[in-house]
Amino acid sequence: MKALRYLDNIGYGEGLFFCFFFGFVVRLIPEVLSFPYPVGFDTVYYAARIESGVVWYHWSSVFSSWLLYAMLVPVYNAVRFDPFLFLKLVAPALYALNLCGVYYFSREGLGWDVRKSLVAAFFFAFQLAFLRISWDLYRNMLGLAILLFALPLIQKVETKRG
Repeated sequence: MKALRYLDNIGYGEGLFFCFFFGFVVRLIPEVLSFPYPVGFDTVYYAARIESGVVWYHWSSVFSSWLLYAMLVPVYNAVRFDPFLFLKLVAPALYALNLCGVYYFSREGLGWDVRKSLVAAFFFAFQLAFLRISWDLYRNMLGLAILLFALPLIQKVETKRG
């Protein structure tokens, strides 16, 4: 009960940091348990694309989902270590970013208090469907994070102009 009273004193930034840390740790558990092996089906494809260093391999790929590669290829070129180990750190970061998005959406979009927002993020962290998506669909995870942060920015939806 004392821990729940502590949640009332948490500020907005502390809640975001807690959600990021909690999501990173939750998603890091499967990565640590399967250490030498990649988690998910698409991870090998992502590792090959990142190691190749090519964001757009053809002009038609500009209209596809290139944003993840545009973010990961320069970071990988800067750090230059094993691409599978790199993806084992990127996957929990994307998962944690989505948890922060849930917290942000519940605070800004729904107007909930800190306690409700943290409980929503906590339940979202342990959803099996979301964990399954996070194992190999990194592009979808990035898109969902962008959506969760963009939804509260929608202001007027009652009128056609809004």
